Amino acid sequence: MDSEKISQIADIMRSHGLTRVRVEESDGSAVELECGAAAPVAAPAPAPAAPVAA
Repeated sequence: MDSEKISQIADIMRSHGLTRVRVEESDGSAVELECGAAAPVAAPAPAPAAPVAA
């Protein structure tokens, strides 16, 4: 896949609000493309629940 085709796909992704797509070629090969402004940030783990006295 050449850079022109990747650029066209990226434009379509942005116009549809997509961040990841899988593109399959006619020869059966496939590539996953991802575009975004920044690397994903891990969300903090939730705090363990405090025991509640009955």
